Amino acid sequence: MADSSIGDGQMIHLKPLRDEEYAAALVIRLEKSEAERTGLPVSEVRPIVARRIGLAVGTLENIRRRRIKAIKSHVYRTLLAAADRWLCAEIAMLEHERTVIAAQARDGSTRDLAEVDAHIAAARAALGTEARR
Repeated sequence: MADSSIGDGQMIHLKPLRDEEYAAALVIRLEKSEAERTGLPVSEVRPIVARRIGLAVGTLENIRRRRIKAIKSHVYRTLLAAADRWLCAEIAMLEHERTVIAAQARDGSTRDLAEVDAHIAAARAALGTEARR
């Protein structure tokens, strides 16, 4: 039976991500974020990201390209901590942006505020908690 869509009465069967797959997704996200922030290609920001999180460039590339059979626990924890720091910084930046927009939008315009609030909610959901601030 193939996976089905919601609403047709069938169960959806999802495979949980393996640690190696999730680690690859984290590396891609961290590198992409840095590339967007700096305007440099991913290949040029990889050493920056590796140095910042304390892993070798080759390790990041192997994880990104899924060239590993199993990820070592300390490497996985390092990636999770780096993603957590990145998401917390993203939330702080969005909250600051919201404060600035709110201060400038004294005329009652709430469209920009709603957009920033949606980004903050998405970042908090990615972080896994609404309570972190």
